[in-house]
Amino acid sequence: MKRLPFKLQITLWYSGFMILFLAITLTIIYTMSATSMLSKTDESLINTLDKAQDYVTYRDGVFRYDEYMHRLDESIAVVVYDQFGNVLYGEVPRLFPVDTPFSNILATIKLPNQNRYVYRDLDIEVAGAKQKLVLRGIASYTRASATLNSFLFGSLIVAPIIILLAIFGGWRLMKQIFKPIDYVRTTAQAISDGDDLKLRIETPENNDEIAKLVLTLNHMLKRLDDAFEREREFSDDVSHELRTPLSGMLLDIELLQSKTTQAEQVHVLSRLHYHTTWMIELIESMSALSNQVQIKKLESVNLNQVVSNYATMDGRRIQVDIDTNIMIKTDTLLFNRILSNLINNAFQYGASKVMIATELAKDDVRLKIKDNGIGIDADQLDNIWDRFYQVDASRHDSKTFGLGLSFVKLAIMALGWEISVESEPQKYTEFTIFIKKD
Repeated sequence: MKRLPFKLQITLWYSGFMILFLAITLTIIYTMSATSMLSKTDESLINTLDKAQDYVTYRDGVFRYDEYMHRLDESIAVVVYDQFGNVLYGEVPRLFPVDTPFSNILATIKLPNQNRYVYRDLDIEVAGAKQKLVLRGIASYTRASATLNSFLFGSLIVAPIIILLAIFGGWRLMKQIFKPIDYVRTTAQAISDGDDLKLRIETPENNDEIAKLVLTLNHMLKRLDDAFEREREFSDDVSHELRTPLSGMLLDIELLQSKTTQAEQVHVLSRLHYHTTWMIELIESMSALSNQVQIKKLESVNLNQVVSNYATMDGRRIQVDIDTNIMIKTDTLLFNRILSNLINNAFQYGASKVMIATELAKDDVRLKIKDNGIGIDADQLDNIWDRFYQVDASRHDSKTFGLGLSFVKLAIMALGWEISVESEPQKYTEFTIFIKKD
């Protein structure tokens, strides 16, 4: 089943909430009003009886009743009984049983015509008379119920109008709320359809959640654009790097076809082998850079033991001065590849010696690899981590591809470390690896 649009879901939820809220509100109002009106009727009945007894007198052997007694409260019927239940004065409401038993507390009675009454009887003694009288007050609950029913009927008419207005207002409110989101969506769709990641969504002036969303999307678009740009540059660099050995191979094949003597063919085959090896090494370097910068196994190792292996292999050119007690947690294979790349890079660029030492800091161990090679100009230091970038302007005098330091940077980041470089042309280059303490 297809899900409803989110905007419609919120509108329906809002409408349902408003209907429920209105129903609960009307129920509470109706209940409180009914309780209040019935309570007010009871209170009026009691007060009227208390006042009515003052309007009954006894003179010349006859009970006398002031007509004003009926005007105390027109909604209350006041009837005077003798002790035997005979009506002496007043009229009971229609169909109200005259012989209803006396009750000195509030009592209710429901008649066959569904009318409900509340009544109360009050025994009174009139000055000068020996006979006691009973003063009965009768009030109709039906009138109060009729008023409440009118309120309920009116509510049933008004409530749908209020609900419709609430739904319409909620829909308009949702449209207004989602308007910035719709703008973001349509703009993002336009960027996607136009295939131009350099376009950006206009950021709203206010600093609300929508503005933060737009900033996040723009940041994401920038990162995507940068990533695609790097991929385009990588493709261009790969094409450029592969074109050189392939062109050499094609030329060698053409020369091989034109040479007749065995010596000439051997020479051309040697060149062909050189270019083929060059291309294979380039492909392997790119594969290593793309696929193998990953941590396979972290373990605690002695830094001095790992680095000293390089001095053992080439002690004349590599000098090591490292504390024998420094332990680090690393992927040994990956760490060795980092060291190999940095050391080989030094020798490829004119170094005759490489010095490896450590410096202990509070939070890390700083491994310094310093050479006495040709150095790096200050304006090139930020570029040495880029793929295929080479400090030497004649990029193809030797089979270096400019991928070693790119691999080093990615490997250092994978281990959660940092690396920096300092250099002075024609004097030295020093790489510092900031290794987190084990």
